[in-house]
Amino acid sequence: MNNPKPTSLDTMKGHGKCHDGQLCSYHEGKVNNSVCPSPEVYGVNHLEQISIMLNEQDTEDISVEELMEDSLKLVDEYWKNNKHDLKTNDIANHRAEYNEAQKDGRYLAGGWMASPQQFSQLFTAMWVLNAKGQLDSNSEVLRLGTASGAHSQQLNGVFPIIDPNLNPALSIMDMCDAPLKDSEHVTDKLICGDIVSGMREAVNEASMDIVTGHVITSFIPAKGSEEARDHEKSLAAKLKLFSNARHVLKLGGCMCMCIGTSPNDPRRFNNKDEIVKVIEDAGFRDITIVETTDPLDFSDGNYDPGNFVVVAFK
Repeated sequence: MNNPKPTSLDTMKGHGKCHDGQLCSYHEGKVNNSVCPSPEVYGVNHLEQISIMLNEQDTEDISVEELMEDSLKLVDEYWKNNKHDLKTNDIANHRAEYNEAQKDGRYLAGGWMASPQQFSQLFTAMWVLNAKGQLDSNSEVLRLGTASGAHSQQLNGVFPIIDPNLNPALSIMDMCDAPLKDSEHVTDKLICGDIVSGMREAVNEASMDIVTGHVITSFIPAKGSEEARDHEKSLAAKLKLFSNARHVLKLGGCMCMCIGTSPNDPRRFNNKDEIVKVIEDAGFRDITIVETTDPLDFSDGNYDPGNFVVVAFK
């Protein structure tokens, strides 16, 4: 099995700088002064009930793509029926403590953990792949972007919930060495490089079973760059990201991303249709896209869509 081309953290000096206005000191501040939520904040207590729902499905006489779509819709309905728990009960109480830390100016790290629905959708995607034999302890998983070691630990936290013996190899790619250094306790497969332009050089072709990342498209292209002011150029940068992700995936491999939209923002996807078209143009097939929640999506208990979880196959 091919592995990512090794990159030693000791040789990263001078090569881990962010580009086009994104500063390493910014990332370092995230790592050194961040507050990560407890498992209760991202709804880990709901995964037992979600697991029961998923296990009631027929996994034998259905394709992985069909099971993925059905399962993500099932979990979507679960949260629509339980969205009050995002404002009350256990999640809300723990989130209040989490948000209190913001008062002293500390960065509130979140990633997949920031939203109970997003985390459960990541869990569901991995559950489906495991149920259909496409995720096991021999699998190679690539996470794009880190922000902190706690973020990197999320995937390793998902796997044993699905199966106590599930332990696939996790690689992490980021353009800065600060978050990578903070992830040394998670894996020794750490790759420093530009996740848009450098992925093909840093990761072997067709070496990954899964590529995942959380809202990284919102940071591509870099803030302040020429591309960020031109929507078509921004979409072209995102297309390159997805094309490279497909390049490093094995045939039948899966990309799982949480993607945000922002209408009329030239730097970001403006709507759901744009997301689907760019992923299709990158060559992916069997795309499942479902709405998801973020803490900012709720105002007085009313749901304001704008974020999506996308799963697509090579």
